[in-house]
Amino acid sequence: MEGIGMEQSLSLPTTSRRRPMRILRLTLIVLIVLLVGYLAISAYVAERFTIAERLFTQDTPLTYGMSYEEVTFPAREDGLEIAAWYIPADESQSADQSPAIVMVHGWNASRTYGFNKHFLDLAQALHQSGFSVLMIDLREHGESAPAHTSFGMYERRDVLGAVDYLLARGHQPGQIGLLGTSTGAASVVGAAAEDQAAGAVVTDSLFAESYPVMKVLWRLRSDAPMAIFYSTVGMFRVMNGYDLASAHPIDEIGRIPPRPLLMIHCQGDDHVPVEQFEQLKQAAPWAETWLVQDCRHSEIYEFVPEEYDQKVVAFFEAGLK
Repeated sequence: MEGIGMEQSLSLPTTSRRRPMRILRLTLIVLIVLLVGYLAISAYVAERFTIAERLFTQDTPLTYGMSYEEVTFPAREDGLEIAAWYIPADESQSADQSPAIVMVHGWNASRTYGFNKHFLDLAQALHQSGFSVLMIDLREHGESAPAHTSFGMYERRDVLGAVDYLLARGHQPGQIGLLGTSTGAASVVGAAAEDQAAGAVVTDSLFAESYPVMKVLWRLRSDAPMAIFYSTVGMFRVMNGYDLASAHPIDEIGRIPPRPLLMIHCQGDDHVPVEQFEQLKQAAPWAETWLVQDCRHSEIYEFVPEEYDQKVVAFFEAGLK
């Protein structure tokens, strides 16, 4: 009897040791499943966050009484096909006599949707003042080739492709102006920093750095917690080989002079706080600036269209003609 009792008492420690090991293994399995799920969600969101809406309207330059051509050209370096409208100046002028303006919309817009559907209004004002105009769809927007958006890092290649296209048509280096809004503004700053053929630059709602803007967009457009945001940025870099937060127009803007620069911003911009505009002013003290009250991000034109036309046309006339 005593022997049987001793055997039973000796078996209890073995059972008690196995139970914690099972709990540990189960905990590890649960943690691995949660981690895989977390990374899978981050990867999915990384894909969705960098895909733009394909926004169109039925308007064309002809709606505004301007003759135009539907054109395509390759983006510089990677060759993605970029769709555009080329609106030639007065037919009595050859391309080499006519300064040209490249107009570049922002994120989730297009050549018809820029300025909250007012992009063609500004194009008309520029055309009536004697400029040729090239209105482009950035990659992943409008009718251009699909790609991940990159907040200006790779979209500058689309702008540089537009410059190449205009040069091939006979427009002269230094006689090409660039105008961009938001992501388009970051794109034209990057393009001008790389190519001296751009003779004058206008930015609207330009950010100093992309990372703070990405966080704002996440809060405004996503119901997911910020913890997912950080892993999303990391997963995007792993999957695509570049960092979404690497766009820093503030570091490139100093390569624009002696060419003229006009920076336009809205006091109440909820995407790019006015503090970023002040940072850009400090980085480019030689630039002309215009801070507009009572407007929204990338929609300044809608609030002050006549003054906007006058300022931008006068700026390009002084800088390019």
